Amino acid sequence: MRQDLAHAFRVFRRSPFFFAGILLTLALGIGANGAVFGILRAVLLQPLPYQDPNRVVMVWRSPERAPAERPDILQPAVRRSPPSGDQAARLHEQAGDVLGNLAVYRSWQGNLEAQFDLTLSDHAERLRGILATANFFDVLGVTAAEGRVFTAADAGSNEPVVVLSYALWQRAFGGDRSIVGRPLTLVVGRPRRPEVFTVIGVLPRTFRFTYPDETEAWVIHRWSEMSGPTTGFWTVARLAPGTTLGAAQTRVAAIPASLDPRFNTPERREIFNLQPITDWVVGETRPSMLLLGGVALLLLVITCATVASALFVRMTERQRELAVRASVGADRRRLVRQLLTEGFALSVVGAALGAVVAVLVAPALRSLVPPTVPRADEIGVDLWILVFFAAAAGITTIVATLAPAWRGARVDLVAAFKAASTSASPDRATARWRHALVGLQAAIATALLLTALLLIVSFWRLSHVPLGFDGERVLTVEMRLIDPKYLPPRPAPGAPPNPAPPPSPALVAFQQQLLAGVRALPGVLEAGLTSAVPFRGVDFMYVLNRVGQTKSVAGNARFVDPGYFSVLKVPLKRGRLFAETDTATSPPVVVISDSYAREMFGTEDPIGQRIEARTTAEVVGVVGDMRYQSFASDPYPAIYFPRSQSPNELICVVARTASNAGNLGSAIRQLVRSLDPALPAMNLTTVDEIVTASVADRRFYTLATTAFASLALGLVVVGLIVVVSRAVAERRRELAIRAALGATASRLVRLVALQGLVPVIVGAMIGLAAAFASARLLQQFLFGVTPHPPLVFAGVAALVIGVAAIAGLIPARKAAETAPATALRSE
Repeated sequence: MRQDLAHAFRVFRRSPFFFAGILLTLALGIGANGAVFGILRAVLLQPLPYQDPNRVVMVWRSPERAPAERPDILQPAVRRSPPSGDQAARLHEQAGDVLGNLAVYRSWQGNLEAQFDLTLSDHAERLRGILATANFFDVLGVTAAEGRVFTAADAGSNEPVVVLSYALWQRAFGGDRSIVGRPLTLVVGRPRRPEVFTVIGVLPRTFRFTYPDETEAWVIHRWSEMSGPTTGFWTVARLAPGTTLGAAQTRVAAIPASLDPRFNTPERREIFNLQPITDWVVGETRPSMLLLGGVALLLLVITCATVASALFVRMTERQRELAVRASVGADRRRLVRQLLTEGFALSVVGAALGAVVAVLVAPALRSLVPPTVPRADEIGVDLWILVFFAAAAGITTIVATLAPAWRGARVDLVAAFKAASTSASPDRATARWRHALVGLQAAIATALLLTALLLIVSFWRLSHVPLGFDGERVLTVEMRLIDPKYLPPRPAPGAPPNPAPPPSPALVAFQQQLLAGVRALPGVLEAGLTSAVPFRGVDFMYVLNRVGQTKSVAGNARFVDPGYFSVLKVPLKRGRLFAETDTATSPPVVVISDSYAREMFGTEDPIGQRIEARTTAEVVGVVGDMRYQSFASDPYPAIYFPRSQSPNELICVVARTASNAGNLGSAIRQLVRSLDPALPAMNLTTVDEIVTASVADRRFYTLATTAFASLALGLVVVGLIVVVSRAVAERRRELAIRAALGATASRLVRLVALQGLVPVIVGAMIGLAAAFASARLLQQFLFGVTPHPPLVFAGVAALVIGVAAIAGLIPARKAAETAPATALRSE
């Protein structure tokens, strides 16, 4: 082995530029794959921080009858909902034989009661909390880093206890270990009330349960508090020892989800479903991660093909050397070992360089990973990445070196010694191998480029969809006023319930003072209030009737003030917007969106028409439609109520700022604190950042696929230049004779270039066919473009063939410019 390695490095020194090119190719291919593997490992492969996480499952209820259409193979088609309290209790009682332990919780993700307010010295925070049964951490198999977690004794005790996350412990309490056992006042419930909890523990740094935002505080939720049909009780369970997921699924599916006969018909019956907790965490991220992994794997195949193609060329040039070695006693196995050793040395050095490339590329790639990707903060280079590089080196050695080594070791001594120079032509099998490898490269590059171009066109069309508003330089911050003083006054004992109770004076005063204070801040050009900003927040659904008719139309209800429309530059189509004269004592008015006007009133003029909300309101204006959910979702009909007549507990400030507004965020937080020190100001950001974040996942896999496809095309060019250059060297005498007999330089160029272009054309056609057949897998990533656009297919094929033709012209022109006498004399 030592002799073989020494000889390998002597061979490398004789052709430094050739082997430097191979090492660069390996470094780029393996390095890019290493960076992607780091992402895939963190997101999909790395075990969750629980004990034996493969046995932990989430429990859902879903329709028994599956959809008639075939679901996409990458996206689940089952509609899942959390069990109700009664359903969770029934599972807890009846499924103990397969679910050894089952816990129920309410999460801050969609449940206000699981959000706790913590008042600190300089501000108030709304914590992301969970109300969980006492066995929650037992199900996960998690212990505390400081103190302890819940126990069965806590469930029977009336003492409120809380467990903190490591991040909250560090941020709010500076990592003070004495916090364990001390009281902590949190404002909880709805309406809000202060409650004193005892901190019993701090969870480990590595523990995570909700992604991408981690839960910060856990509070006991007793089984007795879950009775009733209320939904929203998320359920997590651990499979009993010896029970498989399939057996557990069969068992829980046999437990009736509902005991009401009305909900046990074939059309309405629901069953319980189990989902591995890893699948729940990964969620909708899996398809994009699989796309990224597939693209990277194809790039690695192109890398191997490029290296193998170059080594085939090199084997042809080394036929005389191998013949000499064979003539002095080296058998075929000895030659194969020598050549494999050379390939292994190349792969190891290439993998080492690839590790450097991965370390350099990983931060940039990680910065592009959208924050919605779970466990993105865990992406990095660790021991498993080094294992990957070792495996990549071994695979590359076998794939890229074995075929050239096997062919190179089959030495025909007589033919080899008859070859007068390096211009000797190769045997047909070697030429076919070369052409096959170039065709393989072209096929994969074509498929990758087609994927990238479809994603680029899709992303371009998505980003140019009219949103109906302008969020540039619009700052927003969110508050939710659920303290008792902000709620409507309760009716007197014995009084009938009021369907439209008067708002709390404190809420009215707060929103007026807040708006006046924001408008007075330096750098604020204009400001307004809304119940939800685009692409984030609660968009209420109201079904309203037209006065005097039975027709009703559903729409998203938003509670805004007059400044809202001007801040977001929402166009007025008809009538007027809200005015200062629209007060609590004036007749109720509403503004509707263009699509709502069409659905409710058709071709009639909606201005002056009346619709039934909590009270009858007059339509005074029609504004343009706005995309409020996402770029890909069409604008939904909307109704706007004036906050002066319909104050709402949800308050989102929207403030258009000057370009040099400075740090307005801290000024707004201070303003909120001066008005109510216990009120958290949440989600301070800009509307543009919210909109940009909504397409961050599409931007990520579009950029990554485009970069890898471009690199693949570059490798095709390199491989083609190497093959055509070798073909020119092998045909140097033939080309010189043709030139001496009168062939023009342009004819010789065409002759050589077309010979190298044939496998590229065949490969490009195969790549187009493969992309056409697999386009259905890509369809879920596209917007506004079909998976089979003829112009895109033709354009990609033209690009690959055109670039290959240019690459082939480089060595062909060099050969044509050589004087025939010079070429023949060198022979």
